Amino acid sequence: KFASGFLFDLIGTIRGTIILFAFMFAGLVFACLSSLNPVFPFLAAVLFGSGVTLGSVGISLWSIELSTPERLTSTVKNLQIAYVMGGFLFSMVPGPLMDLCHSYVISYEILTAAAAVCALIVVGTYLRYAPRAEARRNAFAGAGAGANASVAPASAKAAASTYAATQTRSGVRSGRTDQNVCTSSGAVKL
Repeated sequence: KFASGFLFDLIGTIRGTIILFAFMFAGLVFACLSSLNPVFPFLAAVLFGSGVTLGSVGISLWSIELSTPERLTSTVKNLQIAYVMGGFLFSMVPGPLMDLCHSYVISYEILTAAAAVCALIVVGTYLRYAPRAEARRNAFAGAGAGANASVAPASAKAAASTYAATQTRSGVRSGRTDQNVCTSSGAVKL
C-alpha cells in the first residue's frame, strides 16, 4: 500500500491506476499459467499482490478526485461496499469450480476477465470525468489546508472560471450560480 501511494504521488492517479491494473492483470495471467513454469506462481503472487492495493488506496484516491466535496463520504462508502461485496461473493466461487473442473485455473480466468472489465470501467470513467475533476479541484483548492491553501487569487479565479465552464457544458451546474471558491486571501464568486 505504501509503494502504491508513493507511485500515485509520483506519477499521478490515472497513470498509477493503469500500472497497478496492469500488475494485477499480469499476476492473474501468471496464475492461469502457473502449471507451466515454477516461477509463474511467484510472479503471480508478487504482481497480483501489488495490483490488488487498488482496492484500498485506489478507491480513496478515485473518490477524492472524482467526487464533489459534498458526496465524498458517500462515494467512498459506496465504492468500498462494492469492493467488499465483490470479494465476498467471488470468494464462494473457486471451491465449487474446483470440484467441477478439478482445477483453480477457471477461477483465475474468471477473475482475470473481471479485472479487465473493472480496469476498463475505472480508467474509462476516470478519463471521462478527469477534466471536470481537475477543474473542480483547482477551483476549490483553497478550501482545504496544506499546500493547496496558498492558491493565488488570479489563479483561483481562472480555475473557478474553468470549473464553471465545464459544469455548464456538462449540464451539472444548472441553477447553482451562487457557489464560492475559498482561497487563502478570500472567496471568488463562481
